Amino acid sequence: MPEKAFPAVRAVLGTAVAEGAALSMTPGIPRPEGMSEADFQTMLKASGPVARATLGHFVVVYRMDNGDNWLYVDEQAREKSGLTRDGLHRKALQNLMAIVKRPGQLRQIDHPPYMGFLLDGEHESSLVLVDEIWKAVLRNDCPNGAVVAIPARDLCMFCDADSPEGIIALREMGAKFRGQPGFVSDQLLLYTTQGWSAFR
Repeated sequence: MPEKAFPAVRAVLGTAVAEGAALSMTPGIPRPEGMSEADFQTMLKASGPVARATLGHFVVVYRMDNGDNWLYVDEQAREKSGLTRDGLHRKALQNLMAIVKRPGQLRQIDHPPYMGFLLDGEHESSLVLVDEIWKAVLRNDCPNGAVVAIPARDLCMFCDADSPEGIIALREMGAKFRGQPGFVSDQLLLYTTQGWSAFR
């Protein structure tokens, strides 16, 4: 049931791509840099999961909780459900927001020199898709912009763009998770009032 899917950020693109662009996650594509072989094989076995460029920099796939494992939504299941690609994305974001809005579910933690979010141990990296969270981060914690790291699906960490110590620590975290199961990216991102961009 794709209607029960959640968005999963699986990679970060260094250059911006058009919103909603269909991306290929099928055999024949090279393994994304830093992704473990096990994660890559899981994605390939999903027979072409729906993959979409989102907010210019994120490769988003959609997966459903199957009890003891996750099932990726492929094009065949999406079409059978009657959802368009954009409709699947909107529904998956609604499902993510249902978790975020549960009382006490989303927690911000301080881990100097950076901060982070805890959610459910599966969707922390997908929090980059929730604009209202990052607007609050700019207001409350990062007035100079938020430098964000999502090195693994269960990690979302950030610091103020004016914090050299925080940026060094975030880069180290990205390097630490490269090639590990659940790896997303070691590319740091910058969130400002203009939205997302790659942090250099």
